[in-house]
Amino acid sequence: MVWRATRSRRTAAIWLSERADRPAAYQAAPRRRGEIDQLLVQPRGTSPAALRDRALLELLSACGIRASEAIALEQGDLDLDTGVLRVDANGARERLVSVPRSALAAIRAYLHGGRPLLVGPREQQRMFLNWRGATLTRQGIYKIVERHARTAGLAEQVNPRTLRHACATHLLASGCEISSLQAILGHADIATTQLYTDLASAA
Repeated sequence: MVWRATRSRRTAAIWLSERADRPAAYQAAPRRRGEIDQLLVQPRGTSPAALRDRALLELLSACGIRASEAIALEQGDLDLDTGVLRVDANGARERLVSVPRSALAAIRAYLHGGRPLLVGPREQQRMFLNWRGATLTRQGIYKIVERHARTAGLAEQVNPRTLRHACATHLLASGCEISSLQAILGHADIATTQLYTDLASAA
């Protein structure tokens, strides 16, 4: 699969290890890896909704994409063979992000065993769908994350934004370069990314 960006787009190819956007909004987020792991196991079973939720949580926590970017994803944006995901929420900046194996396995299970039952006979390219086969909304994604966080017993508020912040701090704490993190998160200004450094020291 070959993707070509226009001249106005700068494509960043970032490979993750197996392991409002500003961190000032990072208040109560699950900073410990164990809390994230606890959240990820909440969608249980093999129902279409459970497979979708597991894939969504894995993707948000492992790749740090925005809720708006998850909504905009289409099936063709993910190369299942290479594990490379094309992320382009607003059309201004396209980036390529490598999806870790655990997240890739969850997404593959959803695409093969969950999404076909959600979409039915409809023509729909978006990746994450609701029970009517329509694209998940921002509100829908927030509800999914918050519901599983409550089930996990996480006392603090957890939503897609806090998962993005947690992903960033965990990557920095693991030795990720600040310039690489900027490309992973899709920040236009590295100053925004640099605000995570203090948070990473407490992660």
